[in-house]
Amino acid sequence: MLRNISRKETFLSETYLAMTDKQKILNCLNHLPYEGEPPIMFFTMNPGMFGIKNIELPVNERGMGSTGYDVFGVHWTAAAQASHYTLDQQPRYSDIESWRDELKIPNIEKLDWSTFIKESEEIDREKYVVTLTSYMGPFERATSLTSFEDCLVNLISEPEEFSDLIGAIADYKIALLTKAISIAKPDVVNIHDDWGTANSTFMNPDLWREVIKPHIKRIYDCVIEGGAIVVQHSCGKIGPLVGDIVEMGASAWEAQADCNDIPALTAQYGDKLCILGGLAGEEGEAFGGPPAETSGDAPKVEKPPLPPEQYPAYPEFPSYLFD
Repeated sequence: MLRNISRKETFLSETYLAMTDKQKILNCLNHLPYEGEPPIMFFTMNPGMFGIKNIELPVNERGMGSTGYDVFGVHWTAAAQASHYTLDQQPRYSDIESWRDELKIPNIEKLDWSTFIKESEEIDREKYVVTLTSYMGPFERATSLTSFEDCLVNLISEPEEFSDLIGAIADYKIALLTKAISIAKPDVVNIHDDWGTANSTFMNPDLWREVIKPHIKRIYDCVIEGGAIVVQHSCGKIGPLVGDIVEMGASAWEAQADCNDIPALTAQYGDKLCILGGLAGEEGEAFGGPPAETSGDAPKVEKPPLPPEQYPAYPEFPSYLFD
């Protein structure tokens, strides 16, 4: 589970608490002058803190401590918490050469947009930087459609087929965001796609550039052409890809601070990219890294699962969304 750990002292700063000017945040994102301390910019799931407010898109993209089906028909369990895998998951296609025939892509026109439209009309645009958050980017989505291992094997063994799959997912994202942007007129679109473990990128950076990057660029172009700013959320040690994020047109990166050299990356890219380094693995442990060392024979404390009555509500299989 992710948590914000950076600049704790700023949360208590009377100076900062008085700073609610939307323009200051937008100036920072656009690398324009502003007065005083840099603003806290926390976009993911932000309900209205620090001058930023997120409008939820009308899709269930992933399980967040809940049991049920997401918009692609992937089943999640509450035991998975906020991870990127599901227990006893059934693949959504049998092999990489069959995905076109077997995988069902959601039809965004069949979504219920009524609540999204209402929230877009009611939000205080003088007070807030209006944000949309797009969870489960193309690579993350691909990891949920099979086992993670099969996903990476498909990527390495059949890069052209895998790129076409990523492209189809990106097409869905572009259709979704194009309509959402036309309705909500957001200032920022926060795009989620995790590309690394605590130790390295999931794949060779050159392979990422060949297979993943062209489709991420298309999503960026959709957002920028719609008049919004791109903020890329990507956990893991993805330093080799940060230059590509800048090149594609992102204004900010929500980074995982405990596995990236934030000072070095800021020195290299800080004049072009706001690096928001406030994310870490649960209890400070980086995702994919070794467990923290303990002294003596301290017992491992297991976290009990939520009782069923506390599981958040989650939908049944969304068959009505498919063509």
